Amino acid sequence: MKAYRLLFATLLALMMPMRMAAVNDTIQVGNAAYICTYTVSGTDLNPIINPTGAVLVVYNPNATATSFTIPSQVTDTITVKGKLGGVQYVNFPVKAIYGIARSGTTIRGAFQSNTSLRTVHIPSSVENIGDNAFRSSTVTTITFDGTPSLTTISKYAFYGCSRLENFTFPSSLTSIGNYAFQGCTSLKDVVLPDGLTTLGTGAFKGCTSLEGYSYGNITTIPVSAYEGCTGIKFLGLGGSPTAISANAFKDCTGITQIDFGSNITSIDATAFAGCTALSTVKAPWTTPPTIDE
Repeated sequence: MKAYRLLFATLLALMMPMRMAAVNDTIQVGNAAYICTYTVSGTDLNPIINPTGAVLVVYNPNATATSFTIPSQVTDTITVKGKLGGVQYVNFPVKAIYGIARSGTTIRGAFQSNTSLRTVHIPSSVENIGDNAFRSSTVTTITFDGTPSLTTISKYAFYGCSRLENFTFPSSLTSIGNYAFQGCTSLKDVVLPDGLTTLGTGAFKGCTSLEGYSYGNITTIPVSAYEGCTGIKFLGLGGSPTAISANAFKDCTGITQIDFGSNITSIDATAFAGCTALSTVKAPWTTPPTIDE
């Protein structure tokens, strides 16, 4: 009778729902390492793995390839107690490109300071390009496959990528972080999507080859957003912006003409400091905007 009770209790325990908890597993596929996150539900007799997604965290700095295609998914081998055989092969969609903490909270980006890669192909599954992801690398071209899901380019993501020439901002993009493209001195055109609502401080600061630009759907052109972009010749400020922050176009020494839109209501006094070639300003206002000291 005791043996029966023990067997019954054991079976009952195995059939109880498993507690949900996030599990991280690191795998390497080719030249890149990924962190796969999942939860386990079901019961010990029938555990169910629920993949959350994978994050590319390290690309081999010693790899000599000039081109890399990030896979849309990676497969991890997971052993779960209670499953016959104990092994499941689970596909994880690659949702982000991040990095790993090297000291304290400092993040070293997955491709940071890489000097071999020129082209990186990003799959439609990626939603976030994280802090420092490509910082100071020699990449020249970023392409997106299929219909991109990218919503966020985080701070310093492409900071100092002086060779970056080709970057098409996908229509899904809503946020660009602080200094994300600062020092991308080969970048010539920036066409931001209408869905973009957040643009960080110094986002395109020092992009000296920049000629084409846009603002997405932001209402305030942030501090130092285009500071030192000496390649800009004509500046049109129509559309969504209503305010221009400090140093927004400081030292844009190539600007010869500015056409203000009727929506502009506030301009910081230093917004156009150092624009020494400026000779023509056109404005439709009957009431001029506020000049913020």
